[in-house]
Order: sequence, then C-alpha cells, then structure tokens
Amino acid sequence: MELKTHHKKGKVDPSKVVRNWRILKTVDHNLHLEAARKGFASVPAFLNNLLTLYFNGETLTRDP
Repeated sequence: MELKTHHKKGKVDPSKVVRNWRILKTVDHNLHLEAARKGFASVPAFLNNLLTLYFNGETLTRDP
C-alpha cells in the first residue's frame, strides 16, 4: 500500500512569517471583495498593503 504524499509548501522568504488566525466569515468575505476591487492578487497582499499604510502613519480611507 502506497502512502499518500501531501503537497509541501516552499520555503518562506526570510522577510515574511506564516500566521494562522481565525476571522469572522463576513469580514473574510468582504476582504476578498475589496482585494479584488482594488486589484490585488490575494487577500494577504491586500492586508499587507493596508497594514503597511496604517503603520506608516497614513490616513486610511475607503474609496466609494
């Protein structure tokens, strides 16, 4: 009997960390919609951009 092999993720870039966290379903849904609307390839890319702006002291506004 063969053992099933699982997909293994590649190495994480030294400038990044992997996090597992829980989020409300409605917030997750809205994140996906907003990331797509703003043209981001993924929700993590959108969140990374959003938090970078926030921690750099920029005022965050939502475009209509």
